[in-house]
Amino acid sequence: MPPIEPGSDLASRRAEGLRIQLLGGFRVVLGKRVIEESEWRLRKAAGLLKLLALSERHQLHREQALELLWPDSDPKAAVNNLHGLLHALRRILRSDGQVVWLRLQGDVLSLGPVDQVWVDVRAFEA
Repeated sequence: MPPIEPGSDLASRRAEGLRIQLLGGFRVVLGKRVIEESEWRLRKAAGLLKLLALSERHQLHREQALELLWPDSDPKAAVNNLHGLLHALRRILRSDGQVVWLRLQGDVLSLGPVDQVWVDVRAFEA
């Protein structure tokens, strides 16, 4: 994340920012907590986070996620798998603050708040 002036409102809002490293290896830091490799028991949880990190405004339509993660599955089974995966990913991205990092609103999955998510690929592109 870019430097933030200590003590500023933005600094306190980003204290628990989510940093996602995709270049040169996968690494996720939530605030000061590095999410250890052992926490990624479900590969598809990491896959979904990567998809959201690279998506426009960190959002995916539910059908896109289903097609990308379970292309050959029965639709009902894929939806059940997605809900289980969302539960697992929310547990991984648990924070001490009030931030909810992963949402499913209607048919849209989103990662955010967007201004608190930093992705190295986006920084590299910029």
